[in-house]
Parts: sequence; C-alpha cells; structure tokens
Amino acid sequence: TCDDDQEIKVVKVTVTNTEDNKTYGPYDATLAEDKKSWTISLNNKDTSKSTSVFDSYKQWEIPDGNYVISAVAYDTSDKESPAATLPISIDNTAPVLIVSKPLALGSDPATEYGRSFTLAGDIAEEHQTEKITLFYREYSASSFTDEVKSIELSNFGSMSSSNPLVIAKYYDSNTTMNAEKTALRNTYLNLYGSVDEVTKANNADKSFYGAFQLEDNARLYKNPGDSGSGTGNQTSEYYILSEAVSELFGSLYSLDVAKLMQIINGKTTYSAGQISAITSVLNANGNKASSTAITMTSSSKFSINPNNSPFWAIDGYGVDGNEEAEIESVYSGNTYVSGSKKYVAGNILTLTIRAGRDNIYIKPNTVEARLYQLKKNTSTNIYERDPDYNSGNGKLIISEGEWTDPASDSATTQISLDVTEHGLVNDKYYEIEVTGLDRNNVDLEPEA
Repeated sequence: TCDDDQEIKVVKVTVTNTEDNKTYGPYDATLAEDKKSWTISLNNKDTSKSTSVFDSYKQWEIPDGNYVISAVAYDTSDKESPAATLPISIDNTAPVLIVSKPLALGSDPATEYGRSFTLAGDIAEEHQTEKITLFYREYSASSFTDEVKSIELSNFGSMSSSNPLVIAKYYDSNTTMNAEKTALRNTYLNLYGSVDEVTKANNADKSFYGAFQLEDNARLYKNPGDSGSGTGNQTSEYYILSEAVSELFGSLYSLDVAKLMQIINGKTTYSAGQISAITSVLNANGNKASSTAITMTSSSKFSINPNNSPFWAIDGYGVDGNEEAEIESVYSGNTYVSGSKKYVAGNILTLTIRAGRDNIYIKPNTVEARLYQLKKNTSTNIYERDPDYNSGNGKLIISEGEWTDPASDSATTQISLDVTEHGLVNDKYYEIEVTGLDRNNVDLEPEA
C-alpha cells in the first residue's frame, strides 16, 4: 500500500543480494487507479533460455540467494518515502538426489529387498526438502501388471547413503505396534499384498519399476506475511550412484551432492570444461532416471519379499544320474525331496551361508552342522535317518559356539567342511543339516 497528501507518481523496487550486494532493478511497480496500492511481479521466468537441467538457472531473472526487497514511493513533487524493506530468499532450484539404493535400472536384475524397503542416497537442498514421492508400477514377465501408484513420504529427516529412509517395513502380526510401525506395515502390504505368515518361504517376489520425486518448500508469495501458494520446486530427474558416477565423486572431480547442486543453480566454481565432462557422465544411460515417468528401459527396478531368512547351501559333490533315477525320495528334516547327489571321497565340502534380502548377517556362534546317514524304510520305500549310525542326533561337523570367525560379518560366508572322519561308506546316503540364526534371530533355511 502507499499514500501521500498529494499523489503517488511511482513506486520503484530494487532487489539486492545480501551476499555480493548485486542489485536488480529498480523496477517500476504498477500503481492502482486510486494510487493507493501497487503491485510488481519479480523473478519472472523465460523458458527459452534453457536446454537442460544444468543450465536451467538461466531461465530465471534473479538467481538463487538471499535478498532484500526495497520499495520507495515518489510523489508528483519527486519527494520520496523512506525505503520499505523485506528480506527474502529466492530458490529456483529443485533438490538434487543421488540414489545409492536401489541401484538397478531398466534391464538390470532388480535390487532385492526383504522386510524393509528403503531408499538410500544423498540430498542437496539449500532450504528444506518437504517431501519425497515414490511413483511405482508392478511388473511380471516383462509386462506391467498394474497402473502407476504413488506413496508420499514426508518423514525422511537426515536421509543419506549411510542412513537410509525406510519407506515400508513388514512386521509380523504378533509384533507390538505403534503408529509409526503400523504406517510402515500398511505401506508394505499396499505394495506387496497379503503375506503368508505361516510359511513365509511360500511368498513370491513382487517386482516393481519406480521413480523418486523430491519437492522443496519454496512457494509463490503474493502478499507480505502470507503462507505462499502452489507447490515447491520439484525434481524432473535423479542420479544413480553407478560406477561411472562414483568416479566423479572420487578422485576424478571430487564432486559431492552439494557441489552438484551448485552446478545446477549456477553458483559453481568448476570450469566450463569440467562442467561439460561432469554433465556428460550424469546424462549417460544408466546414470539418471526420470522422477515421474516409469519405463522398463530407464526406471529404478526393485523387488520385495517378506521371506528374509538367511540361506545355506553345500557344494563339493555332483549329480549321479543313475542313482538319482532309482531313489524315489529322501527324508530331509520334515520334507521329502526327490533325487540325490554323489560325494566323491576325499573332497572337502563347502558350506555357503548367505544373508537374507535385508543383509542381516549371520551369528557365527549359532551355526551348527550335523551329518546323518540314511537307510531305506522297506515298508514305505522312503529313505530316512538311520538311528544306528546317527546315535539319535547325527554327528557334529560344526558344533554350536565352535565357529566364531569375525570374517562372517559379510553378506556371504563360505566354510570348509571335512566329513571324511565320520566314516562315510560307498553306496550309502547321507543328509547334512545346518542350523543357525542371523542378527535378528531369523532361522537359516536351505537354499532352494
């Protein structure tokens, strides 16, 4: 508003950067017919000045930064008012996201998740990232099976590559729940559907293509003191921490997500040649993805499965085609499995233990391996454990508490098993049983 005992002739507005004192204007405001109020539109956008994300800052009249708006009214006698000032922060740039998980894109094997679906990565934003939206679409057998859906996330705090954002998490129905756990579980079930809690191994992988969009808290302000309107700056794309992008962030250019933001908003100290080299890598196939469009060729790819059990398998013996045809079934634990494999005397067997989908490592001192000899039950024609050999509970290869190797703190661990001392006999059938727990006390399961 403005007023004078004569008449206001003009209101001039200047915008000054508080960091480098660069000024924009003065601009002549538009006076109302009664000369009692005025308006002006600042920081107008010219889309003809941009060709990519990396020079879109040229579209804007006033660059990102902190400013003071100063308005001075002049009457018809050219007397001027004291300056009316207002501090503002201009933000033309969407947040920047570098994703370190899920890493898979397009035709890559999907990034696997178990009970916890997370987004890991680094964000740069000079003010505040207000929300992340996951757009996703389920697929199977190389075709989409559902329409695009979305999940809006606002509680992401200080997400980083080392502090992933948990988007969804499965909890068993007997878990003591609070509001946060309930929300995460509901999101998981919205993604996955119903879960077989009795036999989680029966749950199949559910696969998706997805996209991540970030939005900051910049707004359009029409009156001093209002709460702003519209949406904030929204990302059009995000970047994948591929091997090539990792090199940019390493010794090649010592780039980080904050420095990338400065390239995008025009505040960088990198040379034009360096910027050209950096943007060439970031724009290459496999290094970026659309924040909203979902395609099978260039979108993030992930799968989830609530069966997060660690797995074990034994190697060091081969298939015997002749014997395999003769055996109808072998009793293993509480299931019957067809076929057999042949152990070559003197070989060292290899036990491989692999963490579940959420990479919860095994507890070494909980692992136990037992050897059982089998014999045929003539009445049922089924091979069962031989009590004469097993003495009730098999022969220990690894006893619980014996194996404490700290090298087991990895997603996959291999252990050599020497079974020659246990009196293996030709033409006899044996079963090896392995038990153990991961750090979440989830049981080992045999590899399929």
